[in-house]
Order: sequence, then C-alpha cells, then structure tokens
Amino acid sequence: MKIATFGVEMWMNEFENHCRYNLAETCVDSITLGELIDMAGVDNSVLGELRGMRMGYGAIEGSDRLRDAVAGLYETQSRENILTTHGTIGANALVHQTLISRGDHVIAIVPTYQQHYSIPESIGAEVELLHLRPENGFLPDLNELRAMMRPDTRMIATNNPNNPTGALMDRAMLAEIAEIARGSEAWVLCDEVYRGTDQTGDGYTASICDLYDRGISTAGMSKAYSLAGLRVGWVAGPQALLEKIMIHRDYNTISVGGIDEYFSALALESRAQILERAHRITRGTSKSWQIGSRRSR
Repeated sequence: MKIATFGVEMWMNEFENHCRYNLAETCVDSITLGELIDMAGVDNSVLGELRGMRMGYGAIEGSDRLRDAVAGLYETQSRENILTTHGTIGANALVHQTLISRGDHVIAIVPTYQQHYSIPESIGAEVELLHLRPENGFLPDLNELRAMMRPDTRMIATNNPNNPTGALMDRAMLAEIAEIARGSEAWVLCDEVYRGTDQTGDGYTASICDLYDRGISTAGMSKAYSLAGLRVGWVAGPQALLEKIMIHRDYNTISVGGIDEYFSALALESRAQILERAHRITRGTSKSWQIGSRRSR
C-alpha cells in the first residue's frame, strides 16, 4: 500500500526537538503524573492500585472503568458504544480502514488532519475536498456539500473544532450535516480531539455520535486533557460498527496498555480540574504557562 508522506509529522520531527520556542505545539501544556494524582486527590491509593495490577493484556475492548468514563462525555453513549485505541490517530485510522474500500466516494472537509484524506486515497477511494474559506469563518458551505454528495458517497470526514483554524460547528450545523449525509446513507466521521477547548462555557461542543445514527466521534487524551504521553484514544459510535472495527484492531493493537487506561480513567473522572487548568491557559487567564513539547494525537 502506498500512502502520502504525513507532511506535518515529518516537519515536526525535523524541527520541534531543536527549537527554542515551539509555537507549533498542538496540545495544552502537558501535565505530570504527579499533577494528575494531585488533581484527582488519590495520592495515597495510586501506588497500591498499581502494585496489584497484573501486566496482562487486560480488557481487549478497553477497561469498563475507562469506557464508562468516556461514555460520560457524551449525551447518548454507553459503555458498549466506546472502543479504546492507541490515541486519536489510531481511532481515525481504524475507522477509515473499516469503512472505506477501493472506489468509494469520500468527502473530506479541509484543512484537516491529513489522515482524513490520505488514508482513503491510499485505499483507492475517490476523495473529494470541500475547502473551508475565511469569508465563511472557516465553516463548511453546506450548499456546496449538498452539491458534492452522490448516491455512492460513503463518508464525510471532518473535525470539530477544526484543525488548524479552530472554527467551531455548532449543534445546528452538525445536525444539518447529518441530514445531508442521511440522504446517501453516508457515515460522518468527526475527529473531536480538540473537544473541551471551546472558548466559552465548559468547553464541550456537540458530538456527531449523539446526533446521527451513522455518526462516529473520535477523540483522546492528548489535547484538552494534556496527557498525550498516555497514548489513549477512542471511537464512539454504533455498537455494530465497533464490532467491525474490532476485527481490524485485533491486527494492529490487541489492547491498550493497562497503566495508560488506568491513568486515563483517573483523568476523565477528574476532568473538571484538568479542564479548569486548560481553560485558564487557552483562554488567556493563566499568569504563567509553558508551551508544550509534543503534538501527538
């Protein structure tokens, strides 16, 4: 299989570890495990729990504790609608590999993370790009999207909030995209890795998996939760789809690390404290903060 070079990753690999100031960082400044433990208020119990943790594969689909915590981020999802992955990057790859075949028609809303057009192209799909424009506030022109749809359109791939512009599709716009997709029975894959960083309220935006029966949301611990080093992500969507994704996942993941899942669950159970810190940084109310060091999804 031939696939295009991942441009942003190659660029970051060349420059990020040798620059004085990393203005290209994409995660809210990473926290230490000590800071996470302090935020969770569990200093006296963590070591005991880790000492008793058996280093087997664990729950293949993800621990019940973590999947319950992830499900709590959504309006209509339960444990059975969540599958853990190796970062959001793993979640996106698995969704494309599961749903897209040679000859499928895929619409990718760009700019976006390169996975969402290069992976379908590498599979042999016909990928059509819907370009965001500044005069529209970097939001998709839905009339243009309607005109691009075909009876054989398999997927609309997007992300929200948008990477890299930060433009935010609200619930009404996402619902309209779902309605457009429904006419072709197309899937909508929405990479929501930046969900939680919105500049108002609790930072959370509506999720496509809560709005559409063929809506798939992907996300992870890297951006808003400042824990890219845990390498934990997930797919949220219909249970029948997750069962198909598991077939592909068995070949390249088997399971996510138990220690990673443990700390991810701890973080999501303490997300109010983590997001309060993130919002102080990203909304400019923190007196002192440091740009992070990695860009992992």
